Amino acid sequence: MSTRQHHPAASEQPDLAGWSSAAGSYTIETQLQAFCNWCNKHLETVDEHIDNLETDFSNGLKLIALVEALSKKKVPDIPRRPPKFRIQRLHLVSMALSFLQQTEHVIFTGVGAESFVDGDRRYVLGLVWLLIRHYSKLGQGGEIKNLKKKLLEWLREKLPSLNISNFKEDWRDGRALGALIDVLVPGAFPDWKVWKKEDASGNIVQAMDFAANWLNVYKLVTAENILNPQTDEKAIITYIEQFCHCTPDEIFSAKKRLGEIK
Repeated sequence: MSTRQHHPAASEQPDLAGWSSAAGSYTIETQLQAFCNWCNKHLETVDEHIDNLETDFSNGLKLIALVEALSKKKVPDIPRRPPKFRIQRLHLVSMALSFLQQTEHVIFTGVGAESFVDGDRRYVLGLVWLLIRHYSKLGQGGEIKNLKKKLLEWLREKLPSLNISNFKEDWRDGRALGALIDVLVPGAFPDWKVWKKEDASGNIVQAMDFAANWLNVYKLVTAENILNPQTDEKAIITYIEQFCHCTPDEIFSAKKRLGEIK
């Protein structure tokens, strides 16, 4: 995947120190869930896994694995044995952060290795969101609004009749999700226009199941998350953004399977 060459001025660089300081508990929990699942989607490609987003990057090795999975490059000169001492953990995390900044041009301020070794959720969540934007096909590694804006533009192009303007209420009846899948795989949900709001949960579940099984779109969030008015918008953006990464081969395979079934 190509790296970004954008180098914003210091005043424009994302400062991870202020992340989520005013967010409610449900918002934080949905962020932790969605971002952990997003990390595991990529860690899976290098045979790694995390269970706890706040603590599992603390020794540096899982963070390095994530960086390597996303960049498709090896971080050089890394001792692969689990570190025994804090100074070793700090060194490994520092190497991962330096690689992101110097090689991958992921620009950020306000974070040091101590934040990850100590499991500070603000910095972990902030960095993961920055990585989601940086490695998106639509993101530009800039302000938070950029990925949202780009994704909304992409969705409006795909679904002009729905005039999608947010990642909350516009998705709660499941129709937008069904419509998006039907655009990518014609015939998948031809009746999405008549889906009933009272069946919202069932609509979302069947759409997410199809996307997971046929298009490799991971269930980073749950139907309950999409339905909940308190849901964190970043979590839903992270889930929906996966559809931009559906490859021609995945879409062709889904169309072929659908044709065989019908």
